[in-house]
Amino acid sequence: MTNNSKILIVDDESIVTNTLKNVLALEGFEDVEFFNNPLEAIEFLKENNVALIISDFLMPQMNGIEFLRETKKYVPNASKILLTGYSDKENAIKAINEVGLYKYIEKPWDNDILLLSIKNGIERSQLICNLESKINELEQANYKIEKYSHSLEDMVEAKTASLSESNEKLSAIINFCADGILTIDHRGTVLQVNQAFETMTGLDESFLIGNKLDEILHFAKYENLDEKLGRAQEFFLRDVSIKNSLSNREIFVEISFAPIINSNENTNTFVCVIRNIQLQKELDRLRDDFIATLTHDLRTPLLASIQALEFFIDGTLGKLEDRQLKILETMKTSNEDILGLVNALLVNE
Repeated sequence: MTNNSKILIVDDESIVTNTLKNVLALEGFEDVEFFNNPLEAIEFLKENNVALIISDFLMPQMNGIEFLRETKKYVPNASKILLTGYSDKENAIKAINEVGLYKYIEKPWDNDILLLSIKNGIERSQLICNLESKINELEQANYKIEKYSHSLEDMVEAKTASLSESNEKLSAIINFCADGILTIDHRGTVLQVNQAFETMTGLDESFLIGNKLDEILHFAKYENLDEKLGRAQEFFLRDVSIKNSLSNREIFVEISFAPIINSNENTNTFVCVIRNIQLQKELDRLRDDFIATLTHDLRTPLLASIQALEFFIDGTLGKLEDRQLKILETMKTSNEDILGLVNALLVNE
């Protein structure tokens, strides 16, 4: 893939693909293919190359992880974004290593975050391909070096500069990522951080590096970080908070831990992705308030009203005329319909 910016989007719901089509069209993305069936998308990839794949997680033919795993056979360098619900995030975290997932985005998504992720994902794919191209060029250069030893120094210098530039661009993507990214050793000592994590904590990189992660973040009492790191496996923590040293405000975050396995299949370091979920916490609080309102301010008076109407209808409060009974029965039916809607909302929650 050379300078390819084609995008492939797969979601079994037409309303989602139509929404994305309109959003991307407004942003000037023209080379986009949309599919509502992942099997059809795979057939397309057998004959076509893409730079970025966006897939829903829950689809009837195959789930998003199975689909993205299959796409690696045909477009291994394509960046992959998974659209997930809040309850599917742990599966999305597992997919980071399993299918080389670039990013997962929760539904409903923020258009600005989605568009930034798409642009960064395309740039990432192009950088990877450019890096592979540079590596191939370097291999060819080594062959020429054997034949033309007198040009060894100049050729190595040129290739090294080119590779350094590519690495700097890849590092820039990490540094400008909205999520906090850091690496720690197997004891939980911070080795490296990006700008987003410095902003979350209000602390400088020089202070963060060398400190223990559990001294910077506040984990739930039942979480034993050392024990989890000792297992050298992927894991995910939600009950974590950070107190910003500048604003003195506490924010809630979720963290995914993924081991970095070296060539000897040993794990001495972990990469951590830290996402600010303060807004999600606030939305959860608003949802709970909404449910409480339905329960106490609507459901209770509706039940009382229905019971009162039943007393009139069954004659407990005296005999009524047929016309009066008909009006009261209509009122009771209407109240029961409203109560049914309220109960349906509570059950769905």
